[in-house]
Amino acid sequence: MVGLLRSPVRKTYGCISWIEELNGKLLRFLEDGCRLIVKDRQLKLFTEIVKGLIEKQHYSYEGIKQLVHLSYELSSLGGKAVRRRSLNEVLTIIEEYEMRRRDAPGER
Repeated sequence: MVGLLRSPVRKTYGCISWIEELNGKLLRFLEDGCRLIVKDRQLKLFTEIVKGLIEKQHYSYEGIKQLVHLSYELSSLGGKAVRRRSLNEVLTIIEEYEMRRRDAPGER
């Protein structure tokens, strides 16, 4: 995902890639200097999710299911996260989408 940032004071624009920023800066910071604050399992899951996004695993049916499982596991470790939909609901939505996508072109 690419975002366009605008400074309200200077009227300047800058383009950043959120995934590259996560991978290049935040993950390094968390892995190198923040081990005491971030729990190892949470960091491992977060890292797997970000790397999966970088590798575009979410473009495949199995890849998106894997990333959803990881994100729900990460949420459950936090204790404060509340999801609008259950894991089963999200997986059902993904499965229904995949089934529609695989339909013959004439039936769309």
